[in-house]
Amino acid sequence: MEPEVIEILSNRSNHGIDPHMHIWGWEIPGYLFLGGIVAGIMVLLALMEMTSKQKPQSLSLKLMPFAAAAFLSVGMTFLLLDLANPFNVLRFYGAFHLTSPMSWGSWLLIVVYPVLILLGLGALSSTDREWILGKCKIDLSGKLLKIGFKIADQIRKPVLYTSLIFGSFPDRSILHFP
Repeated sequence: MEPEVIEILSNRSNHGIDPHMHIWGWEIPGYLFLGGIVAGIMVLLALMEMTSKQKPQSLSLKLMPFAAAAFLSVGMTFLLLDLANPFNVLRFYGAFHLTSPMSWGSWLLIVVYPVLILLGLGALSSTDREWILGKCKIDLSGKLLKIGFKIADQIRKPVLYTSLIFGSFPDRSILHFP
């Protein structure tokens, strides 16, 4: 004998009791999605290199940190679109508030972008580097790239650890509810 199924329907709608569930536009979920992808890339690339004890060999793994920086930039554009006044971005960098998820996120990005760039520059082989330097039309960009390659090689291990830590750092914005 099968148990009976009871279905309860209600058309009650009281705005004082039932909260409005649509609190975000498409921009915030898009940013959180891209931010999660970037965090996953940071953690996986660092773990892969730490466990294998060698730099990435495939072109896709070498270019992944640069793709992650591009994903993060698109996500930041989504956040900028969500703001009523885009100049409010400057307020996040004017002060650091310990209890503010937005303050944490904006200041963490100051570390994440350079880490991604150094992670990518350090992953490139000498032949990749020579090819890139050969494509530089402006002398200054070639000099800056050489400095970036040198710094990325010198601090490779701290960059990997920073990538691992900041990639696995919890997003404080999901821990705070209005």
